[in-house]
Amino acid sequence: MKLTIHGAARQVTGSMHLLEVDQYKILIDCGLDYEKDRSIQSNENFPFDPAEIDVVVLTHAHIDHSGNLPTLVRMGFEGQILCTPATADLTELLLLDSVNIFMNKAQKSQKHNRKRRGYNQNQQQPLYLQKHVMDTVERFVTIGFDRPFRINGNIEMTFIPIGHLLGAAAAVFNINDHGEEKTIAFTGDVGRKGYPV
Repeated sequence: MKLTIHGAARQVTGSMHLLEVDQYKILIDCGLDYEKDRSIQSNENFPFDPAEIDVVVLTHAHIDHSGNLPTLVRMGFEGQILCTPATADLTELLLLDSVNIFMNKAQKSQKHNRKRRGYNQNQQQPLYLQKHVMDTVERFVTIGFDRPFRINGNIEMTFIPIGHLLGAAAAVFNINDHGEEKTIAFTGDVGRKGYPV
């Protein structure tokens, strides 16, 4: 078993963790990295081949955890995206809103370039379009809280309520790693104790 942290390390956004069990690759969250010192297009530079990811597990809908899923799909990911029903619903809304934000920024960039009467090759382009969001939403497989789900013969995953946001969950994996039982959990973001969510 191997775990690699690819995002939200030493920063807030871009949550993305790769869990490998033998040749099976699980991506936990695929958040948009929108730190101030980075261009939005840098989100296309995955540190792995999206086509090689077998399944995505999404802890909750916030864009810093879900916002780069359409890019992953656009660049070759063909597997399922596991999440709670509420996370699926909220993620669709937030991703569609992201498309609107990308389009508005692209239009402003074009207007700015026209005013300067020049063509800027680095003009901002949308990271993804509504079509890519709908392709992503079609991959959602919803699983209720506290219902163990067998991902494959050696990996079982359970979503545990974590507060923070409607549908937010910790993903707890029980893994048979060459005969040794291991448990690893990804909290996503943790809500406040006793909060009504």
